[in-house]
Amino acid sequence: MDVEKFIRKVGNTVYHAFPVPAGRGVLQSLEHLHPGEKKEALLAEYYSEKIGKSLCLCAAILVLGGCIFLTEHFGGKVEGDALKREENGSGSSKVVLEVSSEETGDARQMELLLSERLLTDEELQETYECFLPLLKEALAGGNPSLLEVRNPLNPAGSLEGYPFQVTWRSNDWELVSSVTGEVREVSEPREGTLTAEISAPSASSEDGFLRQETVSIRVLPPDRSGREGFWEGLSDSLAERQKATRGEAVFSLPAEYEGEPLTWRIAGDHFGLPLMAAGPLLGILIYFLSDYDLMRKRDERREKMRAAYPDVVRKLSLYMSAGMTAKAAFFKLGKDCGEENPIYGEILYTCRELRAGRSEREAYERLGRRTSLQEYIHMTTLLTQNLRKGSVGLTERLREEAAAACEEKTRNFRRLGEEAVTKLLLPMVMMLLVVMVMILLPAFGSMNL
Repeated sequence: MDVEKFIRKVGNTVYHAFPVPAGRGVLQSLEHLHPGEKKEALLAEYYSEKIGKSLCLCAAILVLGGCIFLTEHFGGKVEGDALKREENGSGSSKVVLEVSSEETGDARQMELLLSERLLTDEELQETYECFLPLLKEALAGGNPSLLEVRNPLNPAGSLEGYPFQVTWRSNDWELVSSVTGEVREVSEPREGTLTAEISAPSASSEDGFLRQETVSIRVLPPDRSGREGFWEGLSDSLAERQKATRGEAVFSLPAEYEGEPLTWRIAGDHFGLPLMAAGPLLGILIYFLSDYDLMRKRDERREKMRAAYPDVVRKLSLYMSAGMTAKAAFFKLGKDCGEENPIYGEILYTCRELRAGRSEREAYERLGRRTSLQEYIHMTTLLTQNLRKGSVGLTERLREEAAAACEEKTRNFRRLGEEAVTKLLLPMVMMLLVVMVMILLPAFGSMNL
């Protein structure tokens, strides 16, 4: 079934089951945009389409959000509690895991930097010349300071944007490793040092630039208080497990920790629930914006008809000056009009009413009411007065009306031009300020203040 037909069918069913009272502005706009059609049919078609769009959009977003929510909630479970490692050369991969305790029901997210599968000694010997040290950001890593160390350190081999190469050496390998940054778990605070040899090529010395820096660190016992201690302990255990199994192609996640069963799944962004909540809001928004769009189309149509008024009066005056009656001039105007302005559609509709036997007076009055514009109401009033009092002076009045309409059109164009200039004033001032800043900043920068 065609989507557009389906939407109309849904809206039509709901509209007839629960009729919506039409606002006066909506009915007037529909009659203005579709002259001559029955208002019941217009209201039924308009509200059926509006209700159908709102409900179908709301349902589509709810279904989409529900699918995403179910995928996030039930999908992504780690099969067999095992993660496949990347092959050598692919680098380490960061995996965001969501772990929940089956006993207490609470859950946490954890980031695991899953290293690539290490090669054997023979494979390492072949790729040794292409091996580059891994860059790390800062020595403190995830610790508050070097005097409050609980998490692994990051002994950087180099920093981006600097020519220095750094080699780290630890005074106590059991306390901290200068290669991996792993920190031993201690029961009481212990102090140690890391020595950094900093070197870089130099244009003034063959030996290059060489400095040595000793950094003191203080390793504290891990914080094991309450549930935070449980999750930190699980995180440390996970890191130790993945370090001990780096040579295996598959990394196995623990099924339980400290007697609590665990369930693992790949963490999602939890986008489903907000999307489901947005569905009804968007449906309601589209429902009410449809009335605004209808009013906008009506106003645009009226502005086009008002802009064509001087041309219509001028042609009508010209035809009647040539000896035509008002009715003949209207037929001539409707026959010759090939423009897309909506007023000519109204004129053709009036011509069809005259051919169908409707009286001239009633046809002209209906034209004025359909346009609901003061200009056309005044023109049709002149025509109806012509039917009662005769055509003496009508041509002259129409000529004066055409001249007045042209002057009014000129004033409107002038007013629109002034409004456009006013709207452009703020952007012009902002551009002037930007230009002034671009000129003054270098000038102030060159001054020795």
